[in-house]
Amino acid sequence: MIVVKRAFFSVADKAGLVELAQGLDQLGVELIATGETGLVLRGAGLPVEVVASLSAAISAVRRGEVQLAVVNLAALSGERASLHEPLLRPEDLDTLTLLIAGASDRRSAATLADPRDYSAILEELRARGALSPETADRLAERAFNSVVYHAAAIAKHLASEPLPVQLNLAYPRVLGFREANAPLVAALYSEHAEAKLPRQLHGPPLSDELMIEVDIALRIPHSFDRPTAVIVKHGEPRGLASAEAIEEAFARAYAADERAAEWALAGLNRPVTVEGANLLARHSVDGVLAPAYERGALEILKKRKGFHVLEGGEEILEGTPRLELRQTIFGLLARAREAGQPRTAELKVASRRVPTARERADGLFASKALPWLRREAVLLVSEECVVGLGAGQPSLLDAAELAIFKAAERARGSVLASATALPSRELVDLAAAARVGLVIAPEGRASGEVVAAADEQGLALAFTGPLILR
Repeated sequence: MIVVKRAFFSVADKAGLVELAQGLDQLGVELIATGETGLVLRGAGLPVEVVASLSAAISAVRRGEVQLAVVNLAALSGERASLHEPLLRPEDLDTLTLLIAGASDRRSAATLADPRDYSAILEELRARGALSPETADRLAERAFNSVVYHAAAIAKHLASEPLPVQLNLAYPRVLGFREANAPLVAALYSEHAEAKLPRQLHGPPLSDELMIEVDIALRIPHSFDRPTAVIVKHGEPRGLASAEAIEEAFARAYAADERAAEWALAGLNRPVTVEGANLLARHSVDGVLAPAYERGALEILKKRKGFHVLEGGEEILEGTPRLELRQTIFGLLARAREAGQPRTAELKVASRRVPTARERADGLFASKALPWLRREAVLLVSEECVVGLGAGQPSLLDAAELAIFKAAERARGSVLASATALPSRELVDLAAAARVGLVIAPEGRASGEVVAAADEQGLALAFTGPLILR
């Protein structure tokens, strides 16, 4: 057990500082602090000894004269990450040393690095008069995590490429998922402790699976300039449309495949109006994510029990390129990918027949949708709406047949887009039989044979640039 008689304070994050110091003072703990932190405590009327530097505190912790070190560092700023400023100031180095010293000798001293732990520590000291070894271990873990977090941040700022020679994942937990009162079953980690998350305005707690759908429902619509709606279910887009108004975009995205859209999540890139809220309330979606909600719209949606209402937009997407990870038995496979607009190129027409203006617009729409699909996926687009979708299948032809079946008569005059380079002419022949007007796909080795097939069938054929597929 650690009986706290003296506590040392040196914090960049002043949240909860005064309340913690007041509680310790009431317990008879002697307070010591460095300059700025000490001035804050003195300003609150607390008896505190102010010291000039951290050096004495480090020695006092090592000798067991200080039993509680309340220490934290400021996040690495863009200014200090420049070539003209040191990444760590001398006082930062001393703070890291104090964090390590206090956490290393956790049987005689405890290091409190996270303001979120302040109230629990006070409660334990009031109830037991000391800190248990289990608490000291937990606080030591938080302290070492803080050291690792700042070291990883420095390494990231110094890295010259998105995929560095060593992958340092110092991501604090920002959200936990549990079932009833059970322990956490999953957690969301982010580079930043204050991660930008959509605000939940209504509905039951989010699950880890739903967070995957929220991610897709946020990113896809904001890849388009026009009002756009996406329908997401089981971690995959099931409907997608753009229109002059967001209400029309949602209605078209839902109607394109009503069976697949049932109990899905709708993602919008425009605010929800009262008209839009009434439209959402009449359809069998399970929730909505939008940048904002007009007055009156939220009240309409809150009437639906179990309906998720989330608020978030482009501000969440701002930042550095995403690093997507996948676990393999060999290790983590990392891939850099932009968080916002997918990397696509203008359509490169390869056939003798030139696409019409409408076909070209639908082709560009489809090229923006393709990066969000898995390989061996095919979709059909008509008037900037996905009217048929064949999700990733073992065979590209299977996916095309499914997309054409879903589209039915709407396949006539549509654009067929493949997420994979066309290996042979069979898919072009299938598109011609469905009276598709334009076929697009990433450029591949078999493009010569495919172009000849398109010219024989009188189809327009165009290639996209390289796609970064999920």
